[in-house]
Amino acid sequence: MTPLNRLRLLHVLVAALAMFLVGFLTYGVAFRDLWSQQTLIDRGLVSPAEAVGLTGGALTAELARIPSQLPQMQSIALGFIVYFLTAAGLSVMLRLARPASLAGAVRLSFVIWAAFAATTLAYNVVYSSESRILFMLDLGHLLVGYLLAGVILFSFDRSAAKRS
Repeated sequence: MTPLNRLRLLHVLVAALAMFLVGFLTYGVAFRDLWSQQTLIDRGLVSPAEAVGLTGGALTAELARIPSQLPQMQSIALGFIVYFLTAAGLSVMLRLARPASLAGAVRLSFVIWAAFAATTLAYNVVYSSESRILFMLDLGHLLVGYLLAGVILFSFDRSAAKRS
């Protein structure tokens, strides 16, 4: 393995961490209560009227009632693996397409998001009756994550290519 290939693995790791941070900010900070309430409604554990009144510890306690829920640390670890594989796939696509500019890398990342992530998420609404609010949160989270990862991967690969 050449130093450049090892460096790309580091790039993928940084992009995955950025995507993970976007997920944390989306679901753990900015839209925590909304996401949690909608998840409980989606699972049929509370009514929309009940969900609105749930916040803080009461909301966390209700979330713990979701059947077959993975332990939090296991979810976080598996989620990071998903981000890593996504970033690796983006890295491969960017290397194959070789966009000439950062704007080109962002456009490609958007096309990959639209063609694969958004359409795959749409199955949850079309066939599983997932909340449209959850769908929009997931779409936004993945859009920002894909675009940010594309910027990171392109920037790192561009600077590594200049050094070699």
